[in-house]
Amino acid sequence: MLGKKRIDFARENMPVAELIGMKWELSKVLEGKKIVLCNHITKETAAAAVLLQNAGADVILAASNPASIQDDVAEALREEYGMTVLGCRSETNEEWINHRRQALDVHPDLIVDDSAE
Repeated sequence: MLGKKRIDFARENMPVAELIGMKWELSKVLEGKKIVLCNHITKETAAAAVLLQNAGADVILAASNPASIQDDVAEALREEYGMTVLGCRSETNEEWINHRRQALDVHPDLIVDDSAE
């Protein structure tokens, strides 16, 4: 799966994040926390999302801009990591707004937002 390969590539090229991630994964520092990432859904964001998930968090991604969604990466996050990813490149403005509302409906402990659009 191309999306998984792209995520793996990003993770391999983010060595500091991976070191932090290994430490967090051992301690499960985020166990039971719900984190919403409202960011561009790219391989780099996916690498960060996997790091947070491995640290114990329930991670939900909501696209900050549909035009920047890498659909193969979003699909890999859903299929390979069982992550909730709200959005696809072809979504309408109404769908985009509803996805962001859905993300807030989980009552997250933390929201990481790139300022959304």
